[in-house]
Formats: sequence, structure tokens, C-alpha cells
Amino acid sequence: MTATLPGPAPLRGQHPVSPTVLAAAQAQALAEREGYSLAGDRVVDRQGRLVLGWLVQNGVAYDEHGYLVALPAAVGPMRKGPCRLWAWLKHYWLGIS
Repeated sequence: MTATLPGPAPLRGQHPVSPTVLAAAQAQALAEREGYSLAGDRVVDRQGRLVLGWLVQNGVAYDEHGYLVALPAAVGPMRKGPCRLWAWLKHYWLGIS
């Protein structure tokens, strides 16, 4: 007797996905969908609010179940894009308003 995952059977030639791999992929998808990023030793959402239950160790993020999640570094106010940088350069460096 073998255990099977609920849902459709794998296609011919494909191996069934382990529950661990599936849970890790779901954690990664959640982080991407919600815009999670690293802010120092914390995980924050797209509004900069702390994400409870997530852990950062040595620059690596883990979700509340311990699955590793690849996250980008949080973007500061001067690093939001080239338009802001160009506005700053024009105003302060070139003296153009």
C-alpha cells in the first residue's frame, strides 16, 4: 500500500511532487505575491510592515514553518528608481529645479 497526494495524478514520465517541495514553493509564491523583502534582520511586506513568524538568519529568510525563501533586500527611499535619483541629481548637483 502506498500513500498518494490528493489531486490529479502526475503525467506520464513525471515524478510526484513531495509535500516538502510543494510547501516551500507555496512559501516562495506567497512572499512574491505579498512583496516580502529583507530589511536588515527582519522580513517586511511591501508597505514596510514587519511580517510576523518569519525569521532571518545570516541574511537568509525562513517562513513560519522553517522553509527557506529567497527574498530581495528592501528598497530605501533613495533607491526606488532612476527617476528619483535623477530628480535628486538635477536639484542638488546640477542646481536645476
